[in-house]
Amino acid sequence: MLAFVLPATASIAWADPLVAPGKRATVTVEYEYIAQGQRADKYDRHEWQARRFAAVKATLEATRPFARPPTGASAAAQQKAAEQAMQAMQPAMADMLAIVEKCKGDEACISRAVMQNGNSNRAALNDARSRAAPDIARVNEANQTAPTVQIWQPVGRQSGRYEVQESQRLVDADPICRSLPGQRCRTSITRSGQGDLVTPPGARVSSGMIEVDAQSGQMVLRLPQPLSVLEVSEEVKTDHPSPALFKPGSRTRASPFPPAAAQAPLTVPLKGDSIAQTGERRIPIQGAQKNPRTLEGSAIEDGTLTIRWSIATP
Repeated sequence: MLAFVLPATASIAWADPLVAPGKRATVTVEYEYIAQGQRADKYDRHEWQARRFAAVKATLEATRPFARPPTGASAAAQQKAAEQAMQAMQPAMADMLAIVEKCKGDEACISRAVMQNGNSNRAALNDARSRAAPDIARVNEANQTAPTVQIWQPVGRQSGRYEVQESQRLVDADPICRSLPGQRCRTSITRSGQGDLVTPPGARVSSGMIEVDAQSGQMVLRLPQPLSVLEVSEEVKTDHPSPALFKPGSRTRASPFPPAAAQAPLTVPLKGDSIAQTGERRIPIQGAQKNPRTLEGSAIEDGTLTIRWSIATP
């Protein structure tokens, strides 16, 4: 009987560090921003000291490993092989279609006609199979490529905590301050807060992702991040006449953290046969020092964001 016969799918052993689907890992990340310094000229002075910290813990679960689809020249070669195999077998396939149409679904009729066709056209069929065999082998080989990629995705609800301690002192020579001592306005700002990172209602309950590529020996990390803002208490003391710039008193503020620079994925080499490892990344955060009158309290300048992460597996 004429047919394309593909080899039976063999069980494929996943290469380390690929694991069985459902295995879980714990990812812990600490984000710590430290800034301390001052900027002054003959008119203004700005002093600041800040520490913002957030720790997040999330659970990721391994999905089924898969083979990365061919691209570029490899994909083109596979497509060409499939087309050449189809072309070589086209006359035989046309005969089969004619037999099915003639027998109108009668299985006994189809079986007899196929046998007769095979006996009378054996040489042509063998020649077509011989010509198509190398291309069919190429297609089968590409389709049976061993899995090399695995995604770890978040499950459950992540947890976390945060701490904030900030203080600033500003001296401003704005013309509106001429009636004050030394013709300067003086402002102090403190912010503090700590607690659990609570996921807002309706929001995602976890974040983060790992893509493991056993062939390249690397993994791409999208580290879990706080899913809520950091709530802090702010106290402002000032003699500045304009409430539009500084409003004295105490209030609660919400501060997003970490900055956008922390959202970039990390590509790190795999170590051994597991994704379990630790790492650290430091990112300089440049403030608004090019602005000669940086008085906004959130514009603390020239700090460093340190990201410490660890992946643990059972």
